[in-house]
Amino acid sequence: DELKRVRKACKEAIKEAKAYAEDESIKIEERIASLYARLEQSLVDGKRFEKETSVNRNKADILKKDIEDALSKLSAAKNLSARLLQQNKLLEAEKTAMLEENKMISESEQNARQQLTEKFNSTISEVREQMEKQKAETERIQQDNEELKAKFADFAKQFKESEKDQKEKLISKGETFETMEKR
Repeated sequence: DELKRVRKACKEAIKEAKAYAEDESIKIEERIASLYARLEQSLVDGKRFEKETSVNRNKADILKKDIEDALSKLSAAKNLSARLLQQNKLLEAEKTAMLEENKMISESEQNARQQLTEKFNSTISEVREQMEKQKAETERIQQDNEELKAKFADFAKQFKESEKDQKEKLISKGETFETMEKR
């Protein structure tokens, strides 16, 4: 943009100088002096423009280098971002797999716990049944023992009575026998 502006200004200055040089209403010495002054000013402006152009080129080179550095950093950042996205996807996949594994383990543990609870309850029921059977058997045995004790007591009583009767009979037979012997 600056170069276009300068070229346009140069063309206009040449037009003005040409028109001024051809203007015969002004004395030739004045025209020469004026054109010389304009030429000197153009040289000063040209040098100033060259300096500005040089400075602008340096700035442009610096900006170009900065842009290249920024593009390089942007490219590195994009690469890093791509790697991070890839790592993120891998981590998400691992996380999903771990969640599934944890879910399966949890379900497995819950099933095992349920089975153990059922087995425990079943065992408790079986033990309770056996204890009730043993209790019933023990009660039956105790009742049988009581009956046997009662029968034994009756038998012992009958035996004693029978023995007593036998003794009495023997005594009575003995007395009868003595009496018969005495006779």
